[in-house]
Amino acid sequence: MAVQCYAYNGYAQLNDTLCCKDRIKVGVRHLQIQEGNINPLIHNSQAFLIGYKFFPDLDGYNTMELATYLQRPRTRLEGSASSFHFQFHLAYNKLWKSAYSTNWYGFLGPSLALDYTIGFYPQWDESHLHWANNLSVDLKYILGYILNNGKHLKMDVRLPVAALISRSASHTRDKIDDFSGAGIISNLHSNIEFGSINKYLAIELIPEYQFYRSDSFIISGAYTFNYTQITSSYSRPFKNITHAFVINWYW
Repeated sequence: MAVQCYAYNGYAQLNDTLCCKDRIKVGVRHLQIQEGNINPLIHNSQAFLIGYKFFPDLDGYNTMELATYLQRPRTRLEGSASSFHFQFHLAYNKLWKSAYSTNWYGFLGPSLALDYTIGFYPQWDESHLHWANNLSVDLKYILGYILNNGKHLKMDVRLPVAALISRSASHTRDKIDDFSGAGIISNLHSNIEFGSINKYLAIELIPEYQFYRSDSFIISGAYTFNYTQITSSYSRPFKNITHAFVINWYW
């Protein structure tokens, strides 16, 4: 299961571009995880994706993003999925117009993102939660091209700059984690380190093509690729790759 909610401003100067419409999107999402603290195996999961984007009353070129995912990954050695993988993403993007002509438009700026990635793998470790969380500053760039038929191509890129990370340790002194609410919150904000791409590597690419347009709505197709790797001095690397194919309905 994957649910997304996005909040964007309207980009008043570019009312005809793909980035300036309310949106509903549906699609499929494939998740691959390698939790180095457990084993080197790849956990896989597929899910349907439903998302909604709306415009709050924001000034300038500000955007906000909110997304949550809950999936049941499994390895090739497991007959059925017993694990739980939860992701929470919240981001604020401050973008400025970097290019604008008859056919081209672009926006560039920083992104402040909060991400929680939490896994429970009872088949491999029923006594502990495993997490890879970050509060990051990224660079976000949107580049669009208007075709001669009035349709649009758009590429959304996000690259890492620096982050505070919290990672579950490879070896814990406690035989069983504290699964109380206070214990979980405390754990998820422990072992904090600061780093750049040596500790936090996150790349997101979203090519999008508008293939239908009318006076009242737009339909487009998009592919999302996201790669995240978090490495700390007290744990083995965590790696996460997602692929998503979606259909967007703008109005």
